[in-house]
Amino acid sequence: MYTAKTKHYQIWCENNVLIAVISGQWGATEALAYTGDFKAVASKLIDAPWAHITYLDDWGLSTPDASAPIQGLERWCMANKLYCDAVVYKEHAIKDYVLANALRNTSNNPDVYRHFTSSKDAIDWITSKGFLPTSEKIVV
Repeated sequence: MYTAKTKHYQIWCENNVLIAVISGQWGATEALAYTGDFKAVASKLIDAPWAHITYLDDWGLSTPDASAPIQGLERWCMANKLYCDAVVYKEHAIKDYVLANALRNTSNNPDVYRHFTSSKDAIDWITSKGFLPTSEKIVV
């Protein structure tokens, strides 16, 4: 299975779940590279509904020019059968605000998008939707 790893992100699949771990501060350059790698990894999943878990505890936020590529990726995901999107990070008001603005189409839909503070809760939610990563607990 195709995976991607840079100093700003890791992306891989477990069954029908795409997992991403985000770190560092991002600008448009990082967001564009991520969207390309994300689509390459996700392209193996898009023939059927799939789930996505993103870990953001180590993400240092983004400059405003990173929003457009992420919004484009959000549209691509919804057009390519993304069924549910779990985002994992400790409570952080600024991250909440940035993500609500960047993910306008999904962040207000609790059937598709949910924020969790623990990996276990995120995995439990996507499992309840019919998606199961290979490992019982994803260790990042």
